[in-house]
Amino acid sequence: MSDLKRCTKCILPTNFPHISFSAEGVCNYCEAYRSIRYRGESALKDLLDTYRGKGSRYDCVVPVSGGKDSSFVLYQAVREYGMRVLAVNYDSGFVSDQAKRNIKNAIRVLGVDCVQTRSKARAQEAFLKDDIEAWVLNSRSKWNEDLPALCTGCREGWLLGSYKIAARLGVPLLLTGDSELEHGLLTGALRRYHRSYPINLLIRLMRNPFYLHPRRMYHYLLIHAEFSLPAAIYQYVTRAGPRVVHWYDYARYDDARILSTVSEKMGWLKPPDSPSAWRFDCEVHAIMESVCRKILGFTQKDELYSRMIREGSLSRSEALKRVELENRNVEVYLDIANELLDRLNLSRIKGHLLRDAETLT
Repeated sequence: MSDLKRCTKCILPTNFPHISFSAEGVCNYCEAYRSIRYRGESALKDLLDTYRGKGSRYDCVVPVSGGKDSSFVLYQAVREYGMRVLAVNYDSGFVSDQAKRNIKNAIRVLGVDCVQTRSKARAQEAFLKDDIEAWVLNSRSKWNEDLPALCTGCREGWLLGSYKIAARLGVPLLLTGDSELEHGLLTGALRRYHRSYPINLLIRLMRNPFYLHPRRMYHYLLIHAEFSLPAAIYQYVTRAGPRVVHWYDYARYDDARILSTVSEKMGWLKPPDSPSAWRFDCEVHAIMESVCRKILGFTQKDELYSRMIREGSLSRSEALKRVELENRNVEVYLDIANELLDRLNLSRIKGHLLRDAETLT
């Protein structure tokens, strides 16, 4: 993988979907890129001033995963902006041990309350298993055109689960660590069947009818009934509800600042054997990392780091160093992925999901 040719401006490889290059070796993604327009931290301050003291006990809810981005939002909201924060953690069943320790440390250092929620009847675990099986069973589409949507149910849990708690407690604001940098990594390029989302979704379902299996739909509806439906009903009945604000729509995503802040102020750590500080908080990411690496030859991080380069928050040389380090430690992700598949009773499909490929290091 070290010999893989890449864009001379970012690090997207030549086998990235729909990529082309100029005579100077710059990819079409760089040439078409439009920088993220942040609203600014002064606008964020004004917004938070509006909500400070509005709740009976808490000014805002911050969903925390134990990762660096949500931990930074939690720290900033409490220490820099003086908000009364309720932290909410969604336990998907796949939270890493180090992420749990990071959450515990953050709560202790900041002195905030924390509520944990999880799907009933282990619906999240069942839905993940269904998604993996549906993807493996599909023989009609090319694997490199349709990665499994493993994070679908979990997003319902952490975002709408936090929303439900905020609504129940009368908390007027929900602050998330979502970043536009992370939106649609790989999936946007791989699933470009049609520009219209409904038509695109219909085509995807037609290409893989296993996604419509009754068992999968049952577990998906369970998650929706627990998280999406209460949020929708609350909004319909009250014509109001907590305002959802994405921190990094306002504050510029500064990877170095985020890492130094959470590490120095709260003792935040990534697992010692993890080559990356990104998304180690969820074990499911190890499956996606391994699948991408095996069938595509690169991972979501190649696109993430490329976006960070374009935004000026990461140098190209640093991005290449990170990718090389991760390529030398692929067994870390494979070990986590294999262990998780065993827990899901999916050992029988390891050979299909994490199929052998040429050594990428």
